[in-house]
Amino acid sequence: MSSIKDKLIKSLTNAGKHNSSIMTPPKVVLWLDPEKQWESIIEQLQNELAHLLKIGDYQPAKKQGPPIWLKCMVDRTLPEADWSADTIPIIYLPGISKRELKNVAEIPLGLQPIVEYQYTGALWLHENGKEWTVAAFIQNPEGMNVTVAKDSGTKDAMKSSLSEIFTESNIFYGKRFVDADFLLNQQYPNIGVDILKWMEHGDKFLNSLSSSKKETFKTICENKYQFEPDIRNIKDIAYQLGCRKTPWAQIWEYFSHAPS
Repeated sequence: MSSIKDKLIKSLTNAGKHNSSIMTPPKVVLWLDPEKQWESIIEQLQNELAHLLKIGDYQPAKKQGPPIWLKCMVDRTLPEADWSADTIPIIYLPGISKRELKNVAEIPLGLQPIVEYQYTGALWLHENGKEWTVAAFIQNPEGMNVTVAKDSGTKDAMKSSLSEIFTESNIFYGKRFVDADFLLNQQYPNIGVDILKWMEHGDKFLNSLSSSKKETFKTICENKYQFEPDIRNIKDIAYQLGCRKTPWAQIWEYFSHAPS
């Protein structure tokens, strides 16, 4: 089974396809992402796609820069533009919507150099004309063809877990429905062991985690295990562990095998 990365590369490549007998090739493919849902995987994807550029502060080593630099890269006048002449570059535009780009009269001065690409290039869009969200891509047959829950918790979990599941080829194997619980478990598969570590070490354990993993830990504790990881709650939390009811039964199994 293909990974999200594989399907995404194929879809982005298809966005630049054209009939050479009746039209000129697009100068660029614009990837609009108003909610910045895809931002966490751009660097991973750039390892595969040397022609993937990103608007932002000037960091040529990361294929990132302001619009005027992007134009030079698209025209291949800079040494960093190291892809073949027949390859169509892709520009990732986090925080920018199709609607904003089309509102030429009010578009910020800094974006004006790339406005023309909505006419001379191609836009990577859903078949309904909207920007691709992560959930829409995963649900679509062009993507992973898996139904995604529509609640806000799943949306947040999809964004936070994307970099973890992006390259996994079997991540949705046998799945027809994906929700926040599934996604958070992919991002944090050893949560039971770490809950026990937190019960022993408290804030010292929490502070050893990265900021993103700490937030995921707290989210799972609150949503799945119904407690806030605050050491002042430890008596009630230990009581839940001792009761061994679902979902605490598995954590009790970890504890019973290694009580020290």
